[in-house]
Amino acid sequence: MSTLEIALLLHIAAAIAFFAGLVLATAATWAAARREHAREIAVLLGTARTGALMVIAGGVATLAFGFWLVELTDRDVSEAWLSASVALLIAAFVLGAIGGRALKRARRLAEHAVANGEIRADGARALLGDRAARVANTVAALASVSILVLMVWRPGE
Repeated sequence: MSTLEIALLLHIAAAIAFFAGLVLATAATWAAARREHAREIAVLLGTARTGALMVIAGGVATLAFGFWLVELTDRDVSEAWLSASVALLIAAFVLGAIGGRALKRARRLAEHAVANGEIRADGARALLGDRAARVANTVAALASVSILVLMVWRPGE
């Protein structure tokens, strides 16, 4: 296996981890928003946190291996589709962090409710309905999918 093939394999594996984390975080967050019991909300938001960590690790690794691929090929980071992909990844990270703040607070409130023997976590449920957080997370997900489109389509090639 050549160095180029190894770099491509690692880039694709990292991208799979990135998108798997995105799906896990999204599904767990949606499920938590539909629950009433504090324990269920806490567990699901803990799972969403694992997904978010996968997104971060996969995104950073995808970027690193992508730069390695650029170095190994005749590509240049200044190519529009590559620059756009990097910008979209940065935007996805920033927006995900902004949207994730409400989810982190919701998880902590749900965990606190569980620790105090409470059945419901109304404060956590309210945070799960935070419109600004939903918008930020949705735009982050759309930016992520846009990166995938750019990587497959590679406009201008």
